[in-house]
Amino acid sequence: MFSKGICLSVVCEEDIDADKVYDAFVSYSSEDEDWITDFFVPGLETSTPPYKLCLHNRDWPAGEFITDQIVKSVESSRRTIIVLTDNYLKSVWSRLEFDIAYQQGLKDQVRRVLVVVPNEVPDLSHIDPKFKTFITLTTYIQANKPHFWSKLLASMPRTINTRNKQSTTRRSVFLNFDVSQHLHRDDLTTSRL
Repeated sequence: MFSKGICLSVVCEEDIDADKVYDAFVSYSSEDEDWITDFFVPGLETSTPPYKLCLHNRDWPAGEFITDQIVKSVESSRRTIIVLTDNYLKSVWSRLEFDIAYQQGLKDQVRRVLVVVPNEVPDLSHIDPKFKTFITLTTYIQANKPHFWSKLLASMPRTINTRNKQSTTRRSVFLNFDVSQHLHRDDLTTSRL
């Protein structure tokens, strides 16, 4: 059915993300740790619904290569949230986290990267042109502006509880689909390509 394009319309972001462990990987400079741990993380992890976040200072096991940890964090998260500050722009690791998240989004054809600005937008004149283009063409969410949390929560994926309630309905609709009405009997017995 997939080879004939019949099931493509029922594949959605929730299906692609079904095996993801985290709702979001937070990509930030360790120089901004206080803002992250005191304000940002509590706001998302105690929200309704609560989000499960991946943080390098808390969730990365010791002893593994940083590049491997970044790849695993991005691949196991539904979103990557970039906390854009001057410190972030100076960090080599932060830029690698962005590159991997951006490539994952292109591969999955899903908007994976969110940009959050804690205060004012940093000076972008001295950064890599590709990164600058992405930032200037992306709608970022500023924490010092009104409705910050509602804008951020609207950009986040549905949490596991919300997705499970909706996916049950989708499955029942799909299971009630009678394939025999849409294919000839011979098509049902042919081998897959």
